[in-house]
Amino acid sequence: MPTTSQKDKGAQLIFVIAICLVASAPLPMWFKGLFVEDSGNFSIGVTGVVLLTMGMLRRWRPARSILLGLTILYLCVDVVAFTLSPDKVGFLLIGPLHLLALCLLAFSRDVRQYVEEPATTA
Repeated sequence: MPTTSQKDKGAQLIFVIAICLVASAPLPMWFKGLFVEDSGNFSIGVTGVVLLTMGMLRRWRPARSILLGLTILYLCVDVVAFTLSPDKVGFLLIGPLHLLALCLLAFSRDVRQYVEEPATTA
């Protein structure tokens, strides 16, 4: 059974994941020229990310798996988009944010325990 500090650390890491994914969403809107040509369009939906991180905080078990898959998809888009047009450096800005979120989702024991352990009423 995890201690209270481990549960707090899991919740804090979920907030870090949310900040990384939500911070990467408005960058393509604000700095469009870093991601696509002027006639192009690229955006990241933030609503799903916010709902899934709220689901993780509420300990909805499928939320972690869905968010993990979504983050892998984001990272694949970053890599493919940068390899196809290396002069668009915006993907180098959001790539590390997606990579950090992926590492925390996939490899953090505290996040996994926080989501998978039932909430205790004390």
